[in-house]
Amino acid sequence: MGNKILQELILKNVVIHYIETPEPIGSKELKESLDLNVSPATIRNYFKKLVSEGYLDQLHSSSGRIPTSMAFKEFWNTQLHQSGAIAISDKRSLLDGSKFFGTYSIVRVEESNRLLNVYNVEDQFLLLNFEDGETAFKHDRLLQAFLTQFSGYDIVDLLKISSDNRVDKLTKKLNDLLRNRVTTYNIEELISISKENSVWSEKHFNEFFTGEVINKLDDGIYFEHFAPKDHMIIKKCGFLGEIPISILILGHMSRDFNRFLNSI
Repeated sequence: MGNKILQELILKNVVIHYIETPEPIGSKELKESLDLNVSPATIRNYFKKLVSEGYLDQLHSSSGRIPTSMAFKEFWNTQLHQSGAIAISDKRSLLDGSKFFGTYSIVRVEESNRLLNVYNVEDQFLLLNFEDGETAFKHDRLLQAFLTQFSGYDIVDLLKISSDNRVDKLTKKLNDLLRNRVTTYNIEELISISKENSVWSEKHFNEFFTGEVINKLDDGIYFEHFAPKDHMIIKKCGFLGEIPISILILGHMSRDFNRFLNSI
């Protein structure tokens, strides 16, 4: 086994051990769990190298190693980018799984809701008529001209365009219309995360509490920009039963996201 492959195997298994326990792991314990034909001393040498590269940490001189944020990021980018759509059996399993594994989840039902018409009501109001629902603004010629380009667009696509072009009052109205398609799970975990990350909370709590953040992000994995320190966000498409959905999951990097996704 090449040095690089062995180093990657050691790092991966330190991360897995910490996710499952979460406890530091020493060289002897790791050797036994991997059943490798290498000595604990060899593993310790790899530990030292991984510490120097920023992937492992040692809290005390006599303790084992734990993964750093950098190690978690590489692990989850590899693990979760390979997975497909998320299948959720029912709302109860999602709530139970979120509580058991310590995650906060947001689900948006994906239903077509196209913009059908934009009406100018006597130069007093603009009325936006969608397939499902409507909203009104004080008349604004520039906004009317902007919206007439997007007749037939789905509300999710229109929201992205509005947000990208910083049409704030339209963005707010569209988020409000989408709110009845959004459900949040395990608000207690969001509150706990917010208490421990006050600076992040001041900026982001409301959009996570209302579920609005799911309308902002494309599918993928996010770390520092939207998530608090040492936390991560997963945004994916999926199904709730047979209903197409988008799901956003927020949790500490050490949460067992694989088991969580399998449990629901």
